[in-house]
Amino acid sequence: MKLSYLGLMDTERSTIKATITTDHPASSYGMPVIVLEDGGVLDYTSAILLDYRVEKISEAERPLLEQWQRNMPPIDSPAATLGRKGGSVKSPKKAAAARENGKKGGHHKKDK
Repeated sequence: MKLSYLGLMDTERSTIKATITTDHPASSYGMPVIVLEDGGVLDYTSAILLDYRVEKISEAERPLLEQWQRNMPPIDSPAATLGRKGGSVKSPKKAAAARENGKKGGHHKKDK
C-alpha cells in the first residue's frame, strides 16, 4: 500500500510505502496494524495529526484497512488525542462523582 501524509512543518504531502497485517508483534488479538517501511507501526494519533491518506491499496489489503479504521477512536474522543484507549482523562461528570465519593482522581482540592 502507498500512503501520503503532511508533516507538522511541511507544506507538501510526502509518500511512504506500508503494509497492513495481523502478523506483527504490535498486533493483538488479530487486530490489523499498519507497518511503515522503517518497521514502525502507524498509531491512530499520528494518522490523525499527520493526515495520513491511502493513495494506493491492493484488494487483499482493503478488508484489513476497513477493520483498522473501524477500531480507530472517534476524533473528538480523549482517547484519540491521547493515543490510547480509555486514557486517564475523566469526564467532568465522572470526576465530580469521584470527588463526592472520596476517591482520588479528577481535579479537586483536598479539604482540610
